[in-house]
Amino acid sequence: MRARLGLGDLDGARTVLDELEQLDGRRGLERRVDLDVALGDPERAVHRIKEALARDPGDAGLAVLLADTLVKTGDSQAARVVFDEAEQEVVRWEQSRLEGASPGRVVEVTAQAERQRIYLWTAQAQVLGGLEDYEGASRALRRVLVLRPHDADAMNHLGYLYATANMHLEEAEELVAAALEQRAFSAAVVDSMGWIRYRQHRLAEAEELLRRAAAWQPGDPEILDHLAHVQAAQGQPADARASWRAALERLPPHDLGRAELRESIEGSLRALDAQTGR
Repeated sequence: MRARLGLGDLDGARTVLDELEQLDGRRGLERRVDLDVALGDPERAVHRIKEALARDPGDAGLAVLLADTLVKTGDSQAARVVFDEAEQEVVRWEQSRLEGASPGRVVEVTAQAERQRIYLWTAQAQVLGGLEDYEGASRALRRVLVLRPHDADAMNHLGYLYATANMHLEEAEELVAAALEQRAFSAAVVDSMGWIRYRQHRLAEAEELLRRAAAWQPGDPEILDHLAHVQAAQGQPADARASWRAALERLPPHDLGRAELRESIEGSLRALDAQTGR
């Protein structure tokens, strides 16, 4: 269904959605939300999710879906409240199951609550980072690292966040270097290090790393965007233009999840054209 939405085939998406809802109600709800947003009615999507969440207030996945959709309506403050309420639900769930629990059950409940918290904090960081609330996003990731100090995904996410915000670059380098020790062949982690090198103005190193990441994950629009920034900074406008155009080709016009990236790349291309007199 998402492929049909990406192509703008809304009628086809509706047909697939009707079939999906019969097979998997939860995934059907998620795709119905996608369709509401694609049709320009995110408020209806919010209403759907709130109804589902009222039936199951402890469903962290629904809370994350609601927060993400609220951001699409422009209500970022409400999205923040959703994360707070979802975390409180985890506390209530944990406390209710720990009362009189056996030692083995205590371990099981505590571990499950920890997984829920990490899921919520990671999603919160993603949402807040998209809102350019880098301090809030970094706080959420640091909470993850308190529980799991060597979590490669959290270290990479935080290092990348710092690079995007162009702050704490030394710490960002340390975090991503530690993630690389565990994920040496991860295109995402190598991309993060390349982005850090760009922020540090170590452009030759940045280009080498980003080309490696692009080779490992061909056509990834975010990696191509980073590579284009490095090429532009090195005085290679033709190469930068080609990388940005290649990234746009991988971003269908109706791909709602990447709308901000598309807008950013289009803005970069316009700036490059103005700079080069095209």
